[in-house]
Amino acid sequence: MGEASAGTAMITSSPAVEAGLYDASHAYVLANTSQSVYNWRSRIHVSPVMD
Repeated sequence: MGEASAGTAMITSSPAVEAGLYDASHAYVLANTSQSVYNWRSRIHVSPVMD
């Protein structure tokens, strides 16, 4: 278990891997945020309260 965590630490400390993980998580957050905003605006738009 100690060896596994040490290996993981070595992998994640690689700048290239860190950049890849950051880009992937950033894109994931952006996609979820845009989808959430779209859903929120759609809900507001169809809400009779806002008409």
